[in-house]
Amino acid sequence: MPYAALYWPTKKIATVGGFAVGVCYLALSGGNVATERAFIMVAVMFGAILLGRRALTLRAVAVAALIVLVLRPEALTGPGFQMSFAATTALVAVFSALRDMPRILPKWSSPIVVVVVSSAVAGFATAPFAAVHFNQISHYGLIANLLAVPMMGTVVMPAAVLAVCLAPFDLAWIGFWIMEQRLTWILFVAQSAASQPRAVSHVVTPAPVVLALLALGGLLIILWRGQARWSGLAILVAALWIWSNTTRPDVLVADSGGLIGVWNEQVRDVNKPRGDGFAARAWFENDGQPVDQSVAAARAGLSVQGKQALPRWVKYELSIWLEKQHSAVS
Repeated sequence: MPYAALYWPTKKIATVGGFAVGVCYLALSGGNVATERAFIMVAVMFGAILLGRRALTLRAVAVAALIVLVLRPEALTGPGFQMSFAATTALVAVFSALRDMPRILPKWSSPIVVVVVSSAVAGFATAPFAAVHFNQISHYGLIANLLAVPMMGTVVMPAAVLAVCLAPFDLAWIGFWIMEQRLTWILFVAQSAASQPRAVSHVVTPAPVVLALLALGGLLIILWRGQARWSGLAILVAALWIWSNTTRPDVLVADSGGLIGVWNEQVRDVNKPRGDGFAARAWFENDGQPVDQSVAAARAGLSVQGKQALPRWVKYELSIWLEKQHSAVS
């Protein structure tokens, strides 16, 4: 429609329509934290378009982060907030830098380059936060994303929209059938990547200062101007050095007092194969050594059901702990 393209603010009209659809989706989803966060980020970008400003900028990301924190301050320490804004910040910074670079590859390769670069940048930006919160690093995440993300965006989501449009005519099964075929592929990719040898590396939980240093170093590299920005690399190296020298507590005692975990020659021994399973799993994950509780209990380092006496230093630590608990109760 040449007349509309020349005389109507088509981009702003489309923005209003997209915002309305986003509001409907937010209402349908139930408004959970992750959906609210995504909606706020998109709403800020839509607002920038309506004001005639560039949508994808670090300022827009910062405004969205401030709005989320005003509404939900507790989100700051959650992995969802940290990983989503780390990925968004890195993507905006990288693509802003690529925008000013001369084109080298042919134009037809742009969609492929965008998928590869976005998956690599987002994966690299979120990897430290995932490692801190979940004690593991995925080695095949980039390959799995390259095989699954295009299928999700080009087939699964349009098929979902098709199913909604055909639902009033009792033909939603057509869209759902298309979704099923492609979701089967995505699940196959995920299972194949996860089943590869050494698909995941487990890491110890670092001190809280490590995450702060990682964020500070990354922000310095992205936000600072001039050669001083590379001082962020020194901060990143310092964070990794502190992380690599992290030590775990020698003795851990569950809240019930029935489960004891002792650090013995780079492994965690526990005193019983069952009971207090949640605490045991948390200990093993934070140690960077997720094993079954029965396996840890079968080790020779700690007694099981009184068959072997506890080491003297363990008894000493436990006596101090019990005295503190008794004093607190009194």
